[in-house]
Amino acid sequence: MTIGAQKKEVLCTSKTWIGRADCKHCAIRSRVLFSDLSAEELDSILEPIEVYCFPPGATIYDEGGEDEILYTVRTGRVKLARYLSDGTSRIVRLLRQGDAFGLERLIKKGYEHSAIALNRVNVCSIPTRVLKELDRTNPGVHRQLLERWNEHLRHADDCIAFLSTGPIRRRVVYLINQLAEPVKRGGDQKVKLLGREDMAAMLGVRVESLSRVIAELKRVEILRPLGNDIYEYDAELLQSYAED
Repeated sequence: MTIGAQKKEVLCTSKTWIGRADCKHCAIRSRVLFSDLSAEELDSILEPIEVYCFPPGATIYDEGGEDEILYTVRTGRVKLARYLSDGTSRIVRLLRQGDAFGLERLIKKGYEHSAIALNRVNVCSIPTRVLKELDRTNPGVHRQLLERWNEHLRHADDCIAFLSTGPIRRRVVYLINQLAEPVKRGGDQKVKLLGREDMAAMLGVRVESLSRVIAELKRVEILRPLGNDIYEYDAELLQSYAED
């Protein structure tokens, strides 16, 4: 575990919390790997699972690492990056609440990417032995694992198609939508933007070019500042801007 991670003692893995074994009331249970498990099955696997908090910029694991652990995002955003021989990095995927990562450790490979917290992140740390045992006893978990791998492939394709290629306007709009809070029906969306250097690295563009697009979005009031780099926006107007 990278230095900087802290156990979140007020969450469900705290030994002093009265609801420690009550995973069935987890706020994101329907989005994570164990959504098909019964309350009794959840009770049997809770003990080895821990919850950690990472500050912005902290490394959750490094590419090539061989810890026998995979993770699920509880809150926050995580980027998966690969480092090139010249020292630069490329973002291959962005993760949000409910996403699982590090699944490659189930087939004895080292981590294929470095996982880095984009903002303050809480993750569930799940030993691979827990998933391997459930894979033998619960076919629903096996199905969910296959679904997560399929999601990973689709997200990787999307990142290549929308983050790394095409006009800069479209790339910026796609990234804003990826960073936004979960979509609600009607009304405006909210998004907390990352530092300009991080965003430029994800898009493969110069910081100056990115800043010009963000400035234009604010000038035409598609992005409306709320403070602390948080913005409100109309999703339809933002999409129209990308297609203009």
